Amino acid sequence: MKKNLMCLTAVFTLSVAVPSFASEPPPESSAASICVMPTVKPNVSFPLGGIKAPKVSCHDNKEKFKAGYHFKLFVSPDRKERIDYLHKPEEIQAACQNACIEQSKNCKETFAKGDKAKVAMCNAQLHDCMAAHNESHSAVFKKISDTRCTKYGEP
Repeated sequence: MKKNLMCLTAVFTLSVAVPSFASEPPPESSAASICVMPTVKPNVSFPLGGIKAPKVSCHDNKEKFKAGYHFKLFVSPDRKERIDYLHKPEEIQAACQNACIEQSKNCKETFAKGDKAKVAMCNAQLHDCMAAHNESHSAVFKKISDTRCTKYGEP
């Protein structure tokens, strides 16, 4: 498995993840996620099964925003993940990593459905997603922190 991962060439694009639940729509002011999601060529294309990572964007709750939680992971309300993130580079990184983890859970539950080969593909996608949000990209998270979600209602 490790050899197969090393042969893949990753290309990163912005993911426009739209949550698949009606009770909590994404904020209209920010259509795209701040997180970078991997796509892989030539043999595999992410997101697997069309299951995108949940969006990370500016918080849509004014009180939470006032309390310093400027970023939010938009997941289904039935999930137990942390959704509120402070306006700090390391918090933005954590939000993006949690979006990767959530995508992996959804991939395994719907795309893989217990198929070992597909579960391995979901794990490879998680690996690449986490690599796109590791410490080596700290300058990216700093730039996002400096420029995004500085005022409530901004994209």
